[in-house]
Amino acid sequence: MGKIRIAIDIDNVIADFEGAFRREINKKYNYELKRKDIKEFDFHKCTNLTEKQEQMLFNDFINNDGFVNLKLIRGSRENITKIKENNFIILITSRPKALRNITLEWFRRKRVPYDKIIWSKNKHLQKTKYDILIEDKFEYALDVAKKDRKVILIDYPWNRKNIFHRNIIRVKKWNDIVSVIRKLKEAQ
Repeated sequence: MGKIRIAIDIDNVIADFEGAFRREINKKYNYELKRKDIKEFDFHKCTNLTEKQEQMLFNDFINNDGFVNLKLIRGSRENITKIKENNFIILITSRPKALRNITLEWFRRKRVPYDKIIWSKNKHLQKTKYDILIEDKFEYALDVAKKDRKVILIDYPWNRKNIFHRNIIRVKKWNDIVSVIRKLKEAQ
């Protein structure tokens, strides 16, 4: 089987945004939130924060180099490196375009390989051609799956919905992603 095009979300798939932003919320608002407490994609929906407070904290996070210092999700670099050997990797993100240079530098420093990067507010509606999407937001995954594309959804508390779709494959970690991609390619 030849190369396939794999689109990969950045935040919470490659970069641990949730962990870093949750720690900022804990520090600023004296919470003790753990990952298991984040049952909604938007933090204000699972805390007493207002949407405005969350946005202000997000802006502070940007201005204080929060995105510069994000950690890699365990196993992401090594497994993306494996996947890229025989596939075309497209990073797709809804990060603000103002973070473009910071994002590109972060990928250079972290040595995560890719072929192309796309910034799009509505990444799930993106017309970019790809065969598989790797994502953490359930609503995006479902939109893409309904278009008859395969989606690998990394399991997090915020994406555990009681809705299932034949094109969504839930995984726990990056090693599982490599196995799923291999099986999907073999099935083609």
